[in-house]
Amino acid sequence: EYSSGDIIGKSGIEASMELALHGKSGSRSMYVNNLGQIQKIIEETEPVAGDDIYLSIDLELQKGIYYLLEQKLAGILKKSFRNEDYVCRIGGDEFAVLMLNVSSALQYLVEGKIAGLRASMADGADGLPSATLSIGIAFADRNDPGEDIYVDCDSALYRAKAAGKNGHCYY
Repeated sequence: EYSSGDIIGKSGIEASMELALHGKSGSRSMYVNNLGQIQKIIEETEPVAGDDIYLSIDLELQKGIYYLLEQKLAGILKKSFRNEDYVCRIGGDEFAVLMLNVSSALQYLVEGKIAGLRASMADGADGLPSATLSIGIAFADRNDPGEDIYVDCDSALYRAKAAGKNGHCYY
């Protein structure tokens, strides 16, 4: 039984274990005067805490899943771009895609590719968890270019990350 102010788990382990975690709310019935001061408590029920849940992390399993997600992303990137484009892993979980002969006039093309990448990474049909993508974009014909297109793209990436998960920014 829930009240309007209750906080409930909406995703992950909290959502799947909500009934066990929730417990029971307490209640109090009372008489108050016109100033809102309690005059008499009629009935009181103490709250009952929900169950505790203990989680453990299998580091090797976590590393394996992370590796599989990187491989999935690399495969999706390779399929999503043209043969003349360069898809490169920079390090860790960062990739770069250099699209040749694509100017800012083709921004709609880049937006479409980003939407496709996000949909593919969110699809859990392969049994892997969904993943979000933060993306920085810099066109060769960008306004006020910095010293290097890679540095400008990286700057846009960190602005996207600062704005929250699954975003993208243009330099």
